[in-house]
Amino acid sequence: MRAFKEAAGQPRYDPWERAGTLPGLGTATVAFAGYCVYEHFFLDDGHYHGEEHNH
Repeated sequence: MRAFKEAAGQPRYDPWERAGTLPGLGTATVAFAGYCVYEHFFLDDGHYHGEEHNH
């Protein structure tokens, strides 16, 4: 029975121990990168409001 408990228990090093620690980080990273690409290629650069007026 002892061998079964040792085999069924958590191993000393479990690579999946921290899986899912930050569940939304991957989705948020992809969404942010997609928005940055969209902004770069498709949105108008309206950030230069006062440069044409030589103030």
